[in-house]
Amino acid sequence: MVDVGMMDRSPVDHVLFPAEAEAYICELTPYDIGEIGSERWSLQRERLEKLNLQAVFNLSQHTDDFVKDFLLTHEKLPVLVHQLLAVELWKERVLPLMLKNTAHPSTGFPCYLVLYHEATLVSLLEATIFEKELCESLEDGLVDLVDYLYRKISLLLKEEVPVADQQSREEVVKELIQQNKELSFGISVKAISLLRYITDHLEVLVKHTHTHT
Repeated sequence: MVDVGMMDRSPVDHVLFPAEAEAYICELTPYDIGEIGSERWSLQRERLEKLNLQAVFNLSQHTDDFVKDFLLTHEKLPVLVHQLLAVELWKERVLPLMLKNTAHPSTGFPCYLVLYHEATLVSLLEATIFEKELCESLEDGLVDLVDYLYRKISLLLKEEVPVADQQSREEVVKELIQQNKELSFGISVKAISLLRYITDHLEVLVKHTHTHT
């Protein structure tokens, strides 16, 4: 949510000013799964959270969508999809091992930040790719995004979100499993919205499907 205190000061206040947003977007770079949790990744995560807040704010207030415009101008939307897939892979391959092998974890907050980052990325994409031009800018990443959305929507048909050994009784682990379920449900719901935006421009998807294969 947008900072209430910030919004109360003035109706023209921003989470980020346009120049800040553009600087953050220009510095967005893909990262490998092994970099998740690093200092560079953490800095980028914090910036993406602010960009997401600003994009959602702009959309809700029908103001200048400069976050969307800068993502398009600087060709950074494919980077968001790359990061989304990296976090998904981390959840699938790294998180279960961490929850299973970490003895008596004192806090699950670092893991929660990664889980929440996936929700941030989905929210930012939802707020920015509802136009044909934005979908086209994803290039081959559009097909990868549709595959991701399909996987997330499929989770709505399941009762459980497989993350780790459910027999673990550590409170921190149990809390993380529950948080992941809640975040995954929200992501799956947003995936429906995102997929609807993309199907509004099926010709773009068909074109990239042919090039992807």
